[in-house]
Amino acid sequence: MALPHNSAVAQTVRTVSAVNGIQAAIAASSPGDILVLGGGTYDPFVLDRGLVIRGNGATIGGGPGASLSAVTVAVPPGQIAHLDNLRFTYGYSPFGSLGCPVTVSGAVRIDRCTMVTRNGSPALAANSAQLTIVASSLTCGGTTGSGIALQATDSHIELRDSTVTGSPAGCHPVGCMVWSFPATPAAQLDQSSLHAERSRFDGGSQPSTTFRSDGASGIEATNSALWLADCVVTGGSSAAGNGATALQNTGSITAELRQTQLVAGSPGGQPSSGPLDPSAPLLLLELQPVWTRGQNSTLTMRGTPGNLFGLFLTPSIDSVSTAGIVEPVLATGAVALAVGTLDGSGNATVVLPVPAVTSLLHTPVWCQAASGIGLPLRASTMAGGLVR
Repeated sequence: MALPHNSAVAQTVRTVSAVNGIQAAIAASSPGDILVLGGGTYDPFVLDRGLVIRGNGATIGGGPGASLSAVTVAVPPGQIAHLDNLRFTYGYSPFGSLGCPVTVSGAVRIDRCTMVTRNGSPALAANSAQLTIVASSLTCGGTTGSGIALQATDSHIELRDSTVTGSPAGCHPVGCMVWSFPATPAAQLDQSSLHAERSRFDGGSQPSTTFRSDGASGIEATNSALWLADCVVTGGSSAAGNGATALQNTGSITAELRQTQLVAGSPGGQPSSGPLDPSAPLLLLELQPVWTRGQNSTLTMRGTPGNLFGLFLTPSIDSVSTAGIVEPVLATGAVALAVGTLDGSGNATVVLPVPAVTSLLHTPVWCQAASGIGLPLRASTMAGGLVR
């Protein structure tokens, strides 16, 4: 079976080259349209509709007047925003590099992006969001303050093949006697859920002996659901304080892990706190390579040997919580690609040809697998992205 191409809809593609041109292009676009950036640097923007912004490696946040600016993505219900191959970085400020923090709400897909921020602002803040992050890097570092790399409130996060790095402790450039600031967690979740595969979370460390400060956790979760497969979570160490607990899980929801390393910070840190199942029957889904016209993509599932599986494909739409399936899944509109049984090693592979047709370029396509021999079923993270 080939990747279907009859679902592509008419879209307007706009090329943006001016440093301050993204905002004007957004204003002229309708949901589903595509903005394609050239290389170079662009001013931050506010995205209030479901557009694709394909960056080709462009930098956001270093343009004229960008030092104090942020990016806001607020997507109305029923629409999807997709950010691809962008670097969100920081500009100059008399008080240090403040960064270009990104705040998202609604349904947002982030693919192959780098987000770097400084001085107290999260690299990425999700508020009431359904957020999918693929092959991306989120980093916080302090110059005169520290921030959390990924901060989520009342949100569902899908994260795969990505790194999340908290801020190390540090001092004001004048010196620690003037101002010092603590290390921060890589990810902090409140009443949210995190479904991650093959990703790394590194809490900030305290490298200085000048002032006493502790390391920070890789993940701090409060009343949140965690499903982590093939991940590494590291607590920050401290040269003048205590090491951090790698995974802090506060509340009654058990964090479910499979083949995930929890590395305590030194001295005195712990791998985890709170309810934890280190051997949960999670399902993984790998996609190599990401959809490329004229090539085959291989989808590999890994789960419990002998379990039935279903593989589904969809354009980029919301995910929902479904009775009988533990993790959130793709919503109405998913198409069954394959069904079968995981082999004696717990694996199954499906090869999907991607047609070499022009209409598929920039089309968002996502897939997800579900598996089990009875309820509740398990679901993988969402794999996919924009067709190249």
